[in-house]
Amino acid sequence: MTFSAPGYLLYGPMSILSFVLVVLTGEKKDGIFKRLSSTQVKNWEIILSNIFSSILLVFMQFLIGASILSIFGWNPQFASLFDLIFGVSITMFLFSFFLLALAFALAPVFKDPDTAGGGVWIIIIPLAMVSGIFVPIELFGEGMKAIASVLPTRFAVIALQNLLLNQHPIWYPETILNLGLLVIYSVIIFAIGIKLFNKFINPN
Repeated sequence: MTFSAPGYLLYGPMSILSFVLVVLTGEKKDGIFKRLSSTQVKNWEIILSNIFSSILLVFMQFLIGASILSIFGWNPQFASLFDLIFGVSITMFLFSFFLLALAFALAPVFKDPDTAGGGVWIIIIPLAMVSGIFVPIELFGEGMKAIASVLPTRFAVIALQNLLLNQHPIWYPETILNLGLLVIYSVIIFAIGIKLFNKFINPN
């Protein structure tokens, strides 16, 4: 349980992708974004406001997951209380920012809330499996390991494993590297999301 906990703790928050996409497609269907586009509000402001309001939900999911795992015997191994609280908070903030930026980038793919809520799991499940969230990546072949090594979800898994399993501090080089890569991915996806979101709310 302790070895698998970092992955399990990340899988729960990944469901925010489905929730946000349902909300986005629903608001588009109701014409909310069309009305907002006629105001002075910028697309990036809409995206950021939605991201930061949803990050709270991600942290709530994480805390609920941690509580449930503790009941079943999870015993986190951490360097210090500071590294536990600060390190996990930074990791989950960056991970949730990436997921929510990805939701905005994926929004134009789905036409309505029903297809968004179900269709996004075609992305979530493979992303979680290849990243080593369900099973240790050491069991994968070399090809799958190579794919996993460039996935942002894998960066988050490694960071949490270092913080909650390997007793490494937040400034451990591998942890810093993976958090840095997660930041880069998040910024890129956020920029793409801004471009695609404009087409999403103004398809014509």
